[in-house]
Amino acid sequence: MAVSAAEWASHSCDRCIDLDPIKNYDKFELIGTGGFAKVYRGVRLCDRLDVAIKI
Repeated sequence: MAVSAAEWASHSCDRCIDLDPIKNYDKFELIGTGGFAKVYRGVRLCDRLDVAIKI
């Protein structure tokens, strides 16, 4: 799967719209840091996309 950039934000799909942003993702692992930001890799629950999440 391709890894795409995503911000830590809610999605507008019907499955995720009422969830807290942290609950939209599964299987987190830290893949990088820089300054105050940390980048995690996770799987988005609504469409099972493999995404990079910057927080």
